[in-house]
Amino acid sequence: MRSLCILVGFLWVSGVLPGTPSAAGALDDIATETTATLGPVQVGKALPTFAGYDLNGEMLRWSRFVSKDAAPEEAIVVSVFATWCKPCKHGLQVIRDVAQSDPNMRVLLIDFQEAEPLVKSWLTDLGLSVPTVADQYGTVSKRLGVASDLPRTFLVDGRGVTHAIFTKEGGDFEQVLRAEINKMRSVNGFSGVRKRGAEILEATQQTLDEHR
Repeated sequence: MRSLCILVGFLWVSGVLPGTPSAAGALDDIATETTATLGPVQVGKALPTFAGYDLNGEMLRWSRFVSKDAAPEEAIVVSVFATWCKPCKHGLQVIRDVAQSDPNMRVLLIDFQEAEPLVKSWLTDLGLSVPTVADQYGTVSKRLGVASDLPRTFLVDGRGVTHAIFTKEGGDFEQVLRAEINKMRSVNGFSGVRKRGAEILEATQQTLDEHR
């Protein structure tokens, strides 16, 4: 009887029995959190440049992802993850789903100190086929202010400017991520900075016309 009770308790905690808590259910109670600064990374500043080998042993440089002439709607999500990190799986599933519905969003992943074959298989199971840095010694992660706590995700525009830093990816991560992307596009696009610039130019022209 004692062995049976232990088994039932294990199945309940693991979320195997119906009506018991699961990993996804637990995340529903966690709110997504952001920060303005994470080590050398700051919102409103360029993401630190980096380079590393991808899962196929080829050099991958951050500079190939950004351009000073990038369109205002371009979004890049950079996420530092590991296969042993349970919240990372949820976060990457969200990032995958958002990217599939957003043609102007790209994804770059950085695996934290793991064996490449394991990571390849894990990402394949998640349905993710995106550029991934194999950060075996953690040097790239360190450049982004990531030492061990995972996941850490950055929303960057096509010019390389950081717009959001996610330190916790809860049940509302998809809504918050989409909101931050929309906010970034508002700031970069015609409804934001460019619109305000146009308004200033128009007001200046009106003033000049009045004083002719």
